[in-house]
Amino acid sequence: MLIAIFALFYFIAILPQRRREKQHRQMVESIKRGDVVVTIGGVVGKVIDVRKDTLKIKSANVTELEVRKASIAGVVSRGSQEVSGQENSTEES
Repeated sequence: MLIAIFALFYFIAILPQRRREKQHRQMVESIKRGDVVVTIGGVVGKVIDVRKDTLKIKSANVTELEVRKASIAGVVSRGSQEVSGQENSTEES
């Protein structure tokens, strides 16, 4: 009985979280110069430089910020095209 409860918990809680983490990691790894991103703090900016663990984004055409890749919530657009689906939706917890 205990094993069945653990298996149910695994399929309901742990497995979906791993999928979300994998999708987020793939989304962050695919960010390139020119993409428009939004951070978990709500800052929207255009990527002007991509480094190993950080991105440099330009917000409001005057402010340059260096943010950690882990703080990216989603990609608003890739270059000049809109992104649809999972990549630009932010997960509300």
